[in-house]
Formats: sequence, C-alpha cells, structure tokens
Amino acid sequence: MGPDFDHFREVILRRTAGGRVPLFEFGVHVNHMDAARQHFGGLEPLGKEGWADPERRRRGILEFWTVAGYDYVRPALGFGFTRQRSAILGKDAFDDSDREWANEADGDILDWASLEAYPWPRADQLDFTELDWFAAHRPAGAGLVLAGGGGPFEWATQLMGLTHYCMALYQEAALVRELHRRVDEVITGALAAALARQRIDAFILGDDMGFRTSTLVPPDALRELVLPCHRRLAAMVHAQGGLYLLHCCGQIGAVMDDLIDSVKIDAKHSYEDAITPVWEAKRRWGGRVGILGGVDMDVMARAEEPVCRARVRDVLAQCSPGGGYALGTGNTVANYVRRENYLALIEEGRAWGR
Repeated sequence: MGPDFDHFREVILRRTAGGRVPLFEFGVHVNHMDAARQHFGGLEPLGKEGWADPERRRRGILEFWTVAGYDYVRPALGFGFTRQRSAILGKDAFDDSDREWANEADGDILDWASLEAYPWPRADQLDFTELDWFAAHRPAGAGLVLAGGGGPFEWATQLMGLTHYCMALYQEAALVRELHRRVDEVITGALAAALARQRIDAFILGDDMGFRTSTLVPPDALRELVLPCHRRLAAMVHAQGGLYLLHCCGQIGAVMDDLIDSVKIDAKHSYEDAITPVWEAKRRWGGRVGILGGVDMDVMARAEEPVCRARVRDVLAQCSPGGGYALGTGNTVANYVRRENYLALIEEGRAWGR
C-alpha cells in the first residue's frame, strides 16, 4: 500500500474509525531511518558519509518515510535563531555524537540592551530548500508535514534562560512581553513565507511547556504570552486547509482545554506513562482532539522486543477504537531507542486490524 494522507487526515479528525491505524513520528534518528530503509525496503544503509551529503540525505529521508509505511514526508523548517550563551555543547553519552543542551541559568537576552542587540532572524533569510525539495519529490498520496524548529515558549525561555525567564515574569514583565512579541514575529513570519511557497498538509511545532507534575510556568502566563502565537499559527495553517499538530512534553493538563478550544489544535503528540499515559489521554480528550504516538520511551529504550510488541498491541487496543489515533513513540525515535523495538512497533502497526 502506498501513502494515503487523506486517510491519515480522516482518522485524526475522527471522521472515520475504519481501516488501518496510521503511523506517526515527530522525529526519527538517521540510524533508525537506515534500519527501516533496509528492513522494509531492502535498501543499503547510507552510513555517516551518506547522511552527511545533502542530496543523499534528502533522498534517504524520502525513502525512509515511504518504505516504512508513513502517509507523509516531513521536511523541517528552521527559524534562524542563534544561541551563544543560551546553549551548552557536549557529547552524547550514548554514541559520542555532538549535542546541544539548553542553558537554564544563562541566556543571550537578559535585559533591554541585549534584546535590541540580538540578531533577530528575517523570513527572507531562511533556507526553504528542504521544503521545496520534498514538495517536488514526495510520492503520490503522501502528505507534506512541515516541522517547525521550536515553539514560542521554547525559544523565549532558551534565549533568556529558563531561570532568568521565570524571575523576569515577575520582575521585568514588559521585557518578557516584548521578547515574546519578537519571537512570535519571527515564527509567524517564517510560517507565512513557507505557506506562500508550498501548500502544506500539516504543520507540527514542538513547544515543551511542562515537566513531570505541572506546566513550567503558571498556566495564566502561558495563556497570555504563548498560546496567542499558537492560535495565530493554527489559523494560518487552517486557512490553507492543513492540520495544526502540537508536540508538547510534560504535564500540561491545565491548558489542554485552551489548546483544544481556543488554539484549535487538531492533534497532540508526546505522552509519558509517568505523566499521562496515552490511553488516559485518549479517554480524556480523544473525543475532541487527535492523539498521536504514546508508546512510552522507557519501553522503547529498555524493554525486550516481545515486551515492546505486547505494549504496542495494548496501546492499539485502547487507543484505536473510534478513530482519532495514530501509532508511534511517546516522543521521538531517538538514538538510544532499541532498533528492534522500533521495527517491531512499525510491524505491529501494519498488522493491526488485518
């Protein structure tokens, strides 16, 4: 079977409860892309050299989404933000690859002077090569799902540093509001430029607003400073007939009604058993919004393959009835996910209901 984004859309919008359960991932590490390309498509792995070459990388990503059984291809859109003091560089403990962490204690923008001095990106300076290439080369039936590189909360807190941001909410509220205005202007401008170039089928933005037990800042602060940007982005995507998907980690139950009823997200991604298991999310919100992924990352990373397969089937049994669900991991297919578990998840999803 080839890709069928029309089916994906109908399932996510709960217009159909029949047929296969779609697959969904926000991000997949290239090592797992290679594994899926080889396992499902009989293609040779690209390896480090292949993934480092832009043309071969784009082709390899396209092959991955297609042979693994997804209904879309997923180009990325960077917004052009730069970080000097806001990022901590280091090595990944799993495979010694380069990684960046957010510097919670320091940031590039700490006062009015640094806000004015910051090199704010412009939409006409962004690189749309990946978006244009995937739009031109995607197979028939495949949707174009554009992934944005961070949301308004993530960029505001990373540019200021989360610790300073939390204090500034109370000590320098005007500065925080202006920071958000400028961040929002960059993100909305970038999306507007992308929509002017290509008709996309969905836009997914990653904006982590919570942690284990609550939102990172008071819900009212999110309602005032963050959700208006998401509302504008959703309206832009909906005006073109696309879906607005949100990837957000943490306990954000306090603002879920706002996201569904005011922002009007079409689906929510990122679930963790220790916070809100995906089957609980389906029970609470599945009649009003699509539910994406949810096979817990601890299972994906540490469980033996038979245990992982059993969990996938259990998630499908609880979440697929009534539609409004697409199968995938609770976060992303990170480098530390067990390869056999990711392949097993895809196999179980393909076999479900047949």
